[in-house]
Amino acid sequence: MSHKKVYINRRLAFYGAPGASSQFWGNHWENQDWRAWLDGSKSGALGHPEELFARYLPKEGRILEAGCGLGQIVVALRARGYDAEGVEFSEKTVSMVKQYLGECPIQVGDVRNLDYPDNHFSAYISLGVMEHFEQGPEPILKEAYRVLRDSGYALISVPRIHSIRKVKTWLGFYSGAPAGDFYQYAFEGGDFEDILRKEGFSVEHRHYYGSVKGIKDEVALFNFFYKRNRISPEMLDRIERSRLLNRLASHMVLFVARKRL
Repeated sequence: MSHKKVYINRRLAFYGAPGASSQFWGNHWENQDWRAWLDGSKSGALGHPEELFARYLPKEGRILEAGCGLGQIVVALRARGYDAEGVEFSEKTVSMVKQYLGECPIQVGDVRNLDYPDNHFSAYISLGVMEHFEQGPEPILKEAYRVLRDSGYALISVPRIHSIRKVKTWLGFYSGAPAGDFYQYAFEGGDFEDILRKEGFSVEHRHYYGSVKGIKDEVALFNFFYKRNRISPEMLDRIERSRLLNRLASHMVLFVARKRL
């Protein structure tokens, strides 16, 4: 997937077909090995970032994943004894998951207008969702704040402008005008933290992950060898696990935020 990137107001905007529509995500998930992913989740396999889930998600009280995709995290959390449910805006995705799993607590919904009462959830999860809204994450965060109980945790991840992207910004790689449909933003860390605080959250922890993607998407030579399988799985794993490389060049940052009283 190739996108034109334009630096606008402390954000790196990605443009170009396909845009992040409901139809796009339905087709995207359908073309993955989604049955195997869900089967793995039934055993409670969470993958990354499992340690943060264990540390911050309460065993008591409801947990919402807003923008849950296939619902693997919801399924895995429930297998571990959490009272988790999910909301996903792709009707196609929700339909095929329910047909495969039968009863599954995910439903079609809009993360900007959740069909839940105030203070309903003890924790809120949003991984790689808020960046896909061109108007920005504020409407989603307002809803997250509304449905969270006082002092509840929100685990929110978004793409970031890491060190390589900062250098490329200074060198003018991301200048020009938008072209095509909007896909997503990558945020400067301070920008997203400012938004979180403005919407009533305090930031308690930051976790950086996705260094392989962060590098291959911005360094042409690395991507050349990556696409041709010239980098060993062992080396990719070392890059992915490296704290230094994740701090410098991870594609994603996960904020552990807490609803202020």
